[in-house]
Amino acid sequence: MQNKLPILKNKNFKDSVVLVTGAGGTIGSTIVNRIEAKTIIAVDISEYAIYKLQRSIGTKNIHCIVGDVSDPKLVNLIFNKYNINYVFNAAAYKHVDTLEDENNSYSVVKNNIMSVINLCEYAGNVRALVHISSDKAVNPTNNMGYTKLWCERIIQHYSKRTLSQFKIVRFGNIYNSAGSFVETLQWQMDTGRPITITDDRMKRYFMTVDDAVSLITDIVDLDWTNSTYILNMGEEVSVVDLIPQGYPTEHIGIRPGEKLHEELVYDYESLEPTANPLIYKVDWHPVDMSSKIQDVLTELNKEEICLQTLIETIQTTTIL
Repeated sequence: MQNKLPILKNKNFKDSVVLVTGAGGTIGSTIVNRIEAKTIIAVDISEYAIYKLQRSIGTKNIHCIVGDVSDPKLVNLIFNKYNINYVFNAAAYKHVDTLEDENNSYSVVKNNIMSVINLCEYAGNVRALVHISSDKAVNPTNNMGYTKLWCERIIQHYSKRTLSQFKIVRFGNIYNSAGSFVETLQWQMDTGRPITITDDRMKRYFMTVDDAVSLITDIVDLDWTNSTYILNMGEEVSVVDLIPQGYPTEHIGIRPGEKLHEELVYDYESLEPTANPLIYKVDWHPVDMSSKIQDVLTELNKEEICLQTLIETIQTTTIL
């Protein structure tokens, strides 16, 4: 798959302290390796992911922290210790079918939503906070998408309380990222298994990890507006077209929460051009999320979290 944007070492942060959350993942680790900064604070909930990141970087100006940014105490410790200038938030659980399991309801809400709340609470004095969203936040049909929509609304809510830049990037599937369809496809071929197909009509937007990271880092200096940024990814790709011709397949049916097609924008959103012809932006219409955020905190303190309550609550914020 070809890159659309140039792969450059970003030097715009060379005098800055940059916090990267989810730093051990596909996107987070690429951000860490692509930017030049005075100091990088790389945080990930996975000790193994941090171990692999440390093994790959080996530079003294990168501080690797094993920790969970949905824990407000940890976020407080980080912001009190380091004078953070930029935040790139790549911390999220993302696997749709896994997160549909009711046993994971608490974890997906706590990890995805609380991380954003905590970062926003402490990012009032940074130059910019960039949050990584997903096309699944548009007209969501699954728990992952609903939490991503919550995060977008929360970012927009906090943006009204600060002079810092708060920006969102929204994109589709990262080609061959950890746990992606392409990685699963390769694993099935390597182990002699048939390739599992949910539905022949399934289509997805794909982009390279390098394009994703270029988009994430470039929008910081693209303009001084709080907006959602979207890369021109072309047309959706049929998942079936990624399978080698003639290879054995097995149809397993659409999994809970899956769509046949993803969307990049809501009907009420319009794509506006930016200085980069490959990048578009969507202006925000923020709604007050104060009571909604309290709803999240209340649900997380209950013995059993009710995702339906949160789904119904976030739906009331989408009518603008």
